[in-house]
Parts: sequence; structure tokens; C-alpha cells
Amino acid sequence: MKNALLFILLFVGFNAFPQTYNLQSGINYFKDYKYDEAFEFFAKEIIQNPKESQAYFYSSLIYIEKEELAKALTQINLAIQLKQTNDSLLSNYWQTKGDIYVKLKDTAKFENAYEQAIKIAPGHIKVYINRAKNYFDLELYENALSDLKKALSIDEINSDALDLTCRVYQNQKKYVEVLKQADYLISLNINLPAAYVFKSSAHFYLNQYDEAITNAYNSLVLDPKNIVMQDNYVIYAQKNYTLALAKINELIEESPLNHYLLDIRSQIFTDKKDYNKAILDYTNILELCPNDEIANYHSKRGLVYDDMGNYQLAIRDYTKSISLDPEGSAYEFIYRGNANRLIGNYVAALKDFNQAIKLSPGVSWPYYFRALVKEQFLHDTAGGLADYNASIDLNKNFGYTYLRRGRLFAKKLGEPLKAKADFTKIIEMDTLLVESGSVRQFAYFELGQYEKAKEWIQKLIQVNPTDGNYFTAACLFSLMKMKKESLVYLDTCFQKGFRDFVQVAQNHDLDYLRNGNDFKNLIAKWKVQFDREKKRLNIEVLSTKLNESRPKVYKIPYMPKLDGTLEVVGKINGLPLPMLMDTGSADISISQTEVDFMLKNKLLSEKDFTGERTYEMANGSLEICKTLIFKKVEFGGLVLKNVQASVTKNKGSNILFGQSAMSRYGKIIIDNKKNEIIILTK
Repeated sequence: MKNALLFILLFVGFNAFPQTYNLQSGINYFKDYKYDEAFEFFAKEIIQNPKESQAYFYSSLIYIEKEELAKALTQINLAIQLKQTNDSLLSNYWQTKGDIYVKLKDTAKFENAYEQAIKIAPGHIKVYINRAKNYFDLELYENALSDLKKALSIDEINSDALDLTCRVYQNQKKYVEVLKQADYLISLNINLPAAYVFKSSAHFYLNQYDEAITNAYNSLVLDPKNIVMQDNYVIYAQKNYTLALAKINELIEESPLNHYLLDIRSQIFTDKKDYNKAILDYTNILELCPNDEIANYHSKRGLVYDDMGNYQLAIRDYTKSISLDPEGSAYEFIYRGNANRLIGNYVAALKDFNQAIKLSPGVSWPYYFRALVKEQFLHDTAGGLADYNASIDLNKNFGYTYLRRGRLFAKKLGEPLKAKADFTKIIEMDTLLVESGSVRQFAYFELGQYEKAKEWIQKLIQVNPTDGNYFTAACLFSLMKMKKESLVYLDTCFQKGFRDFVQVAQNHDLDYLRNGNDFKNLIAKWKVQFDREKKRLNIEVLSTKLNESRPKVYKIPYMPKLDGTLEVVGKINGLPLPMLMDTGSADISISQTEVDFMLKNKLLSEKDFTGERTYEMANGSLEICKTLIFKKVEFGGLVLKNVQASVTKNKGSNILFGQSAMSRYGKIIIDNKKNEIIILTK
């Protein structure tokens, strides 16, 4: 909503009209999303100038943001009733009224309001685009296309209209049309990330996976922070791992300190079960990412450890994430609680699930996992049943909850009819052969329909031969006391990268196999195999370090300063600048003045900024600074690429290159006699 409201303001251009102090102050606060402060100024404006329609308009926008729609409607009606003579303003007021009716789900009044807006300003392209956006949200796609056609008749190269047209075709699953529109957008502007996003998605749904990966790569070249594209790239990578990894490696080689790119690669490694490399990437990310993302990446690394079955390390990461953001998310408590459950720490698990429920009582997962602890390990049948019921009330589409409750009814509560109802429910709703797996085969088994159970799991594996589905097959055939088949499926799941030995040890579906020597030997074999792989990886990393090239020597002349710093002449992104080598500074810092100059002259771009970090200043105070990456830093013949730095708020400060920062690139020797800094590169 914030972006939509700001879009309206940018379109109308209110700053072109005369503003009083109160009105302008309110607008400034509004643009900073400080709505309470803004509202106070608009209220003062209305008292002093009761005929100032813009004050009512902005008040309406604030009420829309707060979802107080009746008040929003009152305010926009007051703005309209003042009979504003400016067509742009009055048309926009009617559009806003229409937007309110969309939120009220009154399509007829929405359309009437926009008809008024178009009648007032029939030549304003944004009226048609805004109405098309509302039609899009209402899933009235043909109406949206009609408005977009009108908008493009006014301005045939309008990027907003072309972009929305792509989105409409995408939702209509007209992927060939999406490709045509996206290609047209690219022909107008080759550096438009959204166009490549549309192309990649269309190619993916047309089963043209290599083209999807290539266009996703093109999008990330232009906008590596695009969250949608980051997620999609990981999905596309499952269709051609080699190509996707090669492309993301190209980007990382160009920008090795860009943690968004490392995150994508780590997820690809995780999907491929190359866990050690994924962990290494996440560990590097934690050194690079801004403060407000550290908790999230501890959680992400914890999930990799979780997938590996290394629950102690997973718990360590979840705990760190929680300590950094204790009220932020229920899911870290769910993750940690489940890890505690699997290692047998049931008291800690219950505490975590209780906290997750306290933070997000409307989420079903903590009730489900708490039910497992209560029912299976604490033998609290009534408590387990109550939590299964609560979980189903909140999410009626998760098959495993019905399976667990059905088994509870059948085996512990002696209620076979209720058990049968739960198993039948699973068969009714679990009908898709999806990659994430299925529970339908277990429902068939519990109902005694063994052939159907075998037929379903074999179809599932044929369509999605993942390690998880092979593990599920091993569990099913163990339940059916088919030892040979179960062991084959279990062996195959390990071949595909499964390594959660804790799950194997605790899953009761495998109890039929557990005491047999064949089972024990299989588990022992794979534990040895994975330990060997881990050691081999460590040896390869060590070998790489030992075979690094010999260091080069760079001699950089300096001029000593009275404050103990050493001034050298260098270049940042090609711009000649004096820099101070400071033995007491830990990082590289640059003033906002220099950054502004570099932005203005296109020596930096917004894509070079990576976030914020907290730094300790020389006087001991803490300051939150923006962080960025310089593509190229040069001095004395030494060229450094992708150098991370911070932006100080002190506009008059010099560029500081801390000695400890320089030591990352090599050994430093200061020759005070020759006034030279000698750097032996690593």
C-alpha cells in the first residue's frame, strides 16, 4: 500500500501547487511514512484553511493505510465537495475514492468513481493505468487489458502500462504473449530488470528451462536485490543445476562481496545436497550482510544444518537468530523446538513451541509439533489430541496432521470410525504428485489398501525422484513388512544425498527394520561415506590454500600527517582521491560528500549499496553507517576489486583506509625511512 500511495503522489505532482507550512510539513512526513505526525499537520491545515482540499485528500490516504475505510471515504468526499478547479487534483480524488471502493469490494461504485475521474481528465494516462491495476487486483483481466490498450494509445511506450500488460498476460497464463511484451520492453530499454523477470518466468512455464535461467541471470545482473528473482532462480536451478551454478558463479566472480548472490548459490548447493559448500557461503554472508539481516541468515544457515541432521549446530544458529530478534518471528522458535524434539530435549521443545504460539497463535505448525511431543514422548494423549485439533482448525490442508490424529484415534483412543474419517480425508485432498511429497500412501496403508499405497508411492517417485520421496517409500514398505524393498529405497535415498540419521533413528515407521543387521550395516556404511566426503572437502580446501600463488610486492609512497596517519594518492572507481592509511582504523570509510559526488557523476550507483552496519567511532561512540562496495580501488600499482566500505555522516571527513582492512589483502610493512608502505599480497 505504501508504494501504491507514493505512486499516486508522484503522478499528481502536488509539489507543483502552492503549499502552506502545515501542508508541506504534512506531505513530508507522509512521504516518510510517518502518518501520525503527518495527520497532525493536516489537521492544523484544515483548521486554518478549511477549503484546502489536499489536506482532506492526504488524511484520506492515511486512513486507507490504517484500514479505516469509512473515515477515508469521509475525507475524500470532503476533498471532492470543495469543487477543486484543477483537473489533475479532482481526477485523482475520484480515483482515490474508487480505490477505497475496491477495498470495500464494491465493484460498481469503484467503476462509477473512475468514470468520473476519466470524465474530468480523459487524456491523463495514469487514470487508465490505475483503473487497470484495480481490475488486475480484482482478477478482471480483460477489463484491465482494455484500459491498458487505451493508456498505450496515449503513450505507446509507457513502461508502466507495458509492465502491467505483461503481468496480466502472465496471470492469464498466456506465456507467448508475455514473451512478446517483454521483448518489446527490452527493445525500448535493454536495462529493464522487470522485462527479464517476465521472460524468465514465461520460459519456465513453457518448459524452456535454459532460457529461463539465462533471463533470470540477466535480471540479476541488473538488479541482484530483486527478491522474487532470487527465489525464482533457485527454483529454475533445479532444472539445470550445471548451467544455473555456472551463471551465478559468473556474477559472484564479478561481485564476490554481494551477499544476495551468495545466498542464491547457497540455496542451490542446499537443494543439491552439497551442504558443506552451502554452509561456507552462509558463513561468508554473515560477515558481509547488514545488521538487520544477520538474524535471518543465522536462521537460514540453521535450516541447512537441520537438513543435514546436524541439530546441535542448527540449534546454535536458531538461538543466535532469536537473541538478535527475540520478537521477530515465531518460526525460529518452531525450528529450534523441532530440533530440540529430535535430539530428545522435550522440555526445551515445549518451551519453544509455547513461545511460537504466543507470538503467532494463528500459525498451525507449533500446535502440530507440540502435539508430537505430547503424544509420542510425554504420553499425554489428551494434550496431543487437543493440539492436533487446533492445528487442523488453523490449517485444514496439511495431510500429516490428519495422519497423526488418525493413528492416535486408531491405536490409543480406540475410535476406528474417527480414524477412518481422517484417513479418508487425506485421500480426498492429497491428490497431487508434488515434489514436496505426499501422505496419501500412508492413508491407503492405514485403510488396508496396500496395492493402492504401493501404486501411489511408485507414481510419486517416478514424477519426483527426490531423496525425501525415497525415504517416504522406505517408511511405507517397512510398515508393510517388505524388508528387501524398504532397504533398497532407503539406500537410494542416501545415494541422493539424504543424511538425516537422527530422523532415521527416531522414525517409528522404520521400526520393523531397526534391529536387523542389514539395516545396521546400511546405516553404518553411509555414515562412513558422509564422514569421508566431509574430510575430502576439508582436504581440498586446505590444498587450495597451500597452492595459492606467491605474493607480489607493491611499494606505495606516502606523506606522513601530524595526526599519525599516512596519506597516499589513489583512485576509487577511477576517481583520483587522497586517502589516509590509519593504523588505528579497522575499516574503510568515505564521507557522504565524496559519495554524493560519485553518485552524481555515475561513478557509483544505488546498486552498489549493500545495507547498514554499526561501527565504533574513534571517540568510542556507535554510529549506524551505510555500507557499499567499490568496484575498483587502486594505489601504487595495486588494484583491489569489490572493496567493502562504510559511509560516514561527517561530510568533511577524509577517506580512511584502515590497516586491518588492508591486511585482508596482504601483509603490510611500513618503511618510515623511505616513506613507503610495502604490501605483500596474499
